[in-house]
Amino acid sequence: MTALVPALLCLLAQDRSAPLAPADELARFDLAPGLVAELVASEPDAPKVVDIAFDDSARMWAITATEYPYDGNERADAADKYRSGGRDRVLVFDDVWSQPPRAPRVFADGLFQPMAILPWRDGALVGHGSELLFLRDNDGDGRADAREVWLSGFGIEDSHLLPHRLLRGPGGWIYVAQGAFNYSKVKGNDGRETRFDLCKLARFREGGRDFEIVCWGPNNIWGFVLDARGQMWIQEANDLGMPLMPLFHGAAYKGIGDDKPHTHAPWQPELAEFQMGGTGLSGLAELGSPFSGALDGVFAVANPILNAVQSIRVHDERGIWRLERGPDLLVSRDPWFRPIAVHNGPDGCLYIVDWYNEIISHNEVPRGDPRRDKQRGRIWRMRPSERAPARPRDVTRAPLAELPGQLRDGTRFEKRAAWRQIATRGAPELEPALRALAVATEPELETRLLASWSLDAIGADLGGVAKACAMSDQPALRVEAARLCERHSEDSLFGLARALLRDSNPRVRLAALRAFAAHSTLEPADVALIAEVGAHAAASREPLPLGRYREFEASQARALLERHAARLASGTVEQRAFAALALPAAESALALAALLPQLGRAPRAEELDRVLQAAWSGAQPATESVNALLASSDTRTLLVERALAAREVPQPLPNESAWVDAARAADASLRLRLARKLRLSALGTELSALAWVEPPGSARRAELLRTLAELGAAAPELCARYAFDALPGEALQREALQTLAALPNSEARASALVECASRLPEPLARIALDALIQYGAGRRHLLEALDADRVNTAWITPEHVERLQTYDSQAPVLAKLAAELERDATAVLRLSGGKDERLDSDVVLDGPFTVAAWVRLDEPITNADGILGRAGGADFNFADGRARLYAGPGEGDLVIAKRALEPGRWTHVAFTRDAAGLARVFLDGELSATGTKTSTSRFDGLDVGATTPEEGTRGELAHFLVLGRALDEAEIAQAMAVASPQGWPGFPIGGARVERTLSGPPVATPQRAAELQREWDKYAAMLRGGGDAVAGRGVFARTCESCHAVGGTGGRLGPPLDGSGLRTPDGLLAALLYPSRAVEGGYRQWRIKLASGEELAALVVQQDERGLLLRRAGMDDLFVPRGEIAAAEITRLSAMPDGQLQSLPDADAAALLAYLASLR
Repeated sequence: MTALVPALLCLLAQDRSAPLAPADELARFDLAPGLVAELVASEPDAPKVVDIAFDDSARMWAITATEYPYDGNERADAADKYRSGGRDRVLVFDDVWSQPPRAPRVFADGLFQPMAILPWRDGALVGHGSELLFLRDNDGDGRADAREVWLSGFGIEDSHLLPHRLLRGPGGWIYVAQGAFNYSKVKGNDGRETRFDLCKLARFREGGRDFEIVCWGPNNIWGFVLDARGQMWIQEANDLGMPLMPLFHGAAYKGIGDDKPHTHAPWQPELAEFQMGGTGLSGLAELGSPFSGALDGVFAVANPILNAVQSIRVHDERGIWRLERGPDLLVSRDPWFRPIAVHNGPDGCLYIVDWYNEIISHNEVPRGDPRRDKQRGRIWRMRPSERAPARPRDVTRAPLAELPGQLRDGTRFEKRAAWRQIATRGAPELEPALRALAVATEPELETRLLASWSLDAIGADLGGVAKACAMSDQPALRVEAARLCERHSEDSLFGLARALLRDSNPRVRLAALRAFAAHSTLEPADVALIAEVGAHAAASREPLPLGRYREFEASQARALLERHAARLASGTVEQRAFAALALPAAESALALAALLPQLGRAPRAEELDRVLQAAWSGAQPATESVNALLASSDTRTLLVERALAAREVPQPLPNESAWVDAARAADASLRLRLARKLRLSALGTELSALAWVEPPGSARRAELLRTLAELGAAAPELCARYAFDALPGEALQREALQTLAALPNSEARASALVECASRLPEPLARIALDALIQYGAGRRHLLEALDADRVNTAWITPEHVERLQTYDSQAPVLAKLAAELERDATAVLRLSGGKDERLDSDVVLDGPFTVAAWVRLDEPITNADGILGRAGGADFNFADGRARLYAGPGEGDLVIAKRALEPGRWTHVAFTRDAAGLARVFLDGELSATGTKTSTSRFDGLDVGATTPEEGTRGELAHFLVLGRALDEAEIAQAMAVASPQGWPGFPIGGARVERTLSGPPVATPQRAAELQREWDKYAAMLRGGGDAVAGRGVFARTCESCHAVGGTGGRLGPPLDGSGLRTPDGLLAALLYPSRAVEGGYRQWRIKLASGEELAALVVQQDERGLLLRRAGMDDLFVPRGEIAAAEITRLSAMPDGQLQSLPDADAAALLAYLASLR
């Protein structure tokens, strides 16, 4: 069915909006008062530009990504694509101010969906798949002629999360971001390797040296800015209260996988009390003059989901920031307008990268869907109407002596470019002038910062500059003083860092802690000072967000002490307790066990964690301390909460009886959570009794079921009862059935599954049927039910029949089912490798044509395998495993596919030749290669399955198609989805045979296609018809909220659904009806087989050398050590099963669709 979805969506394409010419698109821009927009570049010169950057000559660099998206987690050949290259390019616009704008020149081509660009010296850094490349122009002809790999090992699982947003910062650092779901082991040119998994931001130095992680999370950072105060800002793509966040070194931001540098690192606070709308924020730019004269910046936000460029204003208050939603700067009435990046230009204007395609979401439609535009793309310039764009100064041509003056008097661009030029050229003779700027009080803040960064870049002595900055009343300069202390380890600067550690501003203290982290040793006095600062921060009870920054300060201090295994010999009890947290686990627990009674307050979470883990490891003093904490009503709940937060729980659980008593003393909700987390099997009987009397409709039923399932105490009869009692489509219904299916084999389980298969809707009944065929008792019960006509035979698949036949091959009901299924079997041409095996078809190809077929070839795949050919003539074969059109000995190869076929797997292969004689080859509905020469020769006498070598084809062919015209990519995608009506053109000879099989390619019969179209039309009408959105909120709560969040409320198994109403209607509908057809890589289901034989289906939200962290619907996250895993594989299936929407009553389905469509 999923193969048919692109065809279904194409049928709806007639209702979608059409692309506009740039002038018509511009006419649909609604701009804020006083702003105007104008076109800078568009197709065909700049197709599918994904990002831009300006160099110090004011030239605009751009990268195209015409082949996006192409994901490594679903395409085995993705790595080959990057190696062999593609159609993408690095473009340079030497002049974007002339009218009309000049066409770009090509700096580099042959790339495959690059995602990052940063001009660098005589070339550019380019993020390209698993590598960060330096493409340089050695001979000065304007084209790249050298290619250096600076960094390698980036994950390519998900193409919209590849390394991106390169940014140059002070200290010689270059920053780079990676999104969630990609797993990397980055290797630099200095030989260092660094695990770089999930969403993170890192930095490195020129040449790919010193790669290090800067922050952990959030989910995807498409906005990254260095502002006029020297503060870096990042942006979370999803609208989760983090459209703008200050970047701190060592910080953790909430994201998929919950990854942190330390278990004690707090999540950075969400600063926005408002939402931007949608789930795809894609860029940031600080708007300085002429847009805003205020220094506490106004930021432009690219929001492609809302077809808008928005704004946020930042207010600095008490050392923290408050965000204010600003006015929309640009809103387009053209749904194809998709701003995916915004950048300040050298002329002070805002440059907007417009993807220009109504399809924008990575998982909205399959990659091969023809509505994924591969041609268009625009770049716009937005500016105040009174400010005419003017060509900026080329700072690379400025004499060295003029650069300090440009730091002081230049525009924002000229100042930044002057700093970069000083660093690039190396100019020690500028030190006096730069030092005068850095220490004087008259220049504006940005000038002083840039002068300091420039002095740092040329290796000047910075003691005097650091001291001058430390005396400033501006926090940004005191932060700079701390940065200089971090960069340089002179004793005088280290003393300055000690003073800054007592600064009143939290940002300054955090920067000062970084200075201590740069030193290899700590003096006892420094240990005492850090413990004092950390203990004071840990004791703070400031409200959010300041309170969270205080927690971060305490965490950074603790991490610093941990790094040095620092021991504090004296100090207050609070300081000694804080320092004890930084000791090795066993030593720390012993120290804390002795100190906790002296604190005179309730223990904190991190203190309890350390003692708890030590007790679970068998340390007697820690065990005694835990027993005392559990026995006291004042501390019991605190310790229980920490147990619930533990990532790993030992089994068997030490001192289980004490925990059972604690669970019984807790309230009902806490008792269930604790029993589930710690697997307190002693509570199974009493909780089971509670489950049987819990009334239908109670929210606690789900908690009881999950707990009993975790304890192995869920009875099959209870699972079935919960499934039958639940409302149609309610999440509990599916959860109860899945729990039943996962129970150990038994007669009771089989009987309950048969009841579910007979009474529940088709999508749920199929779950029961799949579980029944796995073992003997289940097969017997299913056969009996089929005999009694209790199960709908239309839901029985060929796999079901095959499994049932292994139990009783003579069962009459199976013969009947096999005969019914035979009607839908695929007629395949089976070839066994004989020289004369073929279909005597005598096909003639003269002029344009299309030749297509599904093929499943045996290993090895060679030029002896083919679709169509004649000895001594044309041959459509698979030389070296790749589809090839060979025109005969006189003309040779016309086209060869870029990737090889996988043996034993059905693949759709199509060859076309147009009227000009140009050949193309398509694999699975997507263009793989275009020929480089033409041929209009007549090919005659061709037989299906025949090839030119002595041996013949080994494998199967199905749904052969030959047409007298060249189909385009969209037509081929549609043709492959439905069974070909042509039949086999001829009769088999030489041992070839036509057989019928139930394991044919994934195509639909015309009848099934019609059924699916009717289903689509039904729900499309509901979506257009306007159900009750208010009622739909309740339907969402009981059917979807356990897995999906809206407005920050709900589960985390699936992606947040904020902004669902901004998707195209067919994209929203397809995601609900066929969730696996274009699922984002990180939401694909994994199959985990444990060494014990147990099998789990879950999302993997984090993986490392220790194991996998699994997330399952309605259950706590589960950590599985690698030693307990026998096998693990990622599937092509969404964690959301098919049939959710179809299982709802029509009124509920219409209401749910209306609610989702209202989320904007």
